[in-house]
Amino acid sequence: MEFAAGLTSIRLGTVTTTGTAGGFGGNAFTLGCPAGYVMTGLTGRIGNGGSGLNDQIAAVCSPIAGGASTTTSSVGSNFGGSIGYTETCPAGLVMVGIQGGAGNLVDRTQIRCR
Repeated sequence: MEFAAGLTSIRLGTVTTTGTAGGFGGNAFTLGCPAGYVMTGLTGRIGNGGSGLNDQIAAVCSPIAGGASTTTSSVGSNFGGSIGYTETCPAGLVMVGIQGGAGNLVDRTQIRCR
């Protein structure tokens, strides 16, 4: 896999965590790719028969040097009737952010790619 602008290496700086949105339920978690991989998508489940609430999520990670993608362990629960989804960046792009919406629960997730 060749990444945008001939990306062959990534210099990582200090991790910054933003504030949270939504309610107080659930447990805190972090999704991260292994060394040598970059996040290129999200996969998960939308619960209650497709009601739009995200009840399970995992990261899709692609190796910088090319090759097959891998998926992290998922967080959340698989409620009855939930529908699976996978959203990935177009070839050659990596995730640079996540946007969405949340009330008491996360009800909309969209990835940003560059």
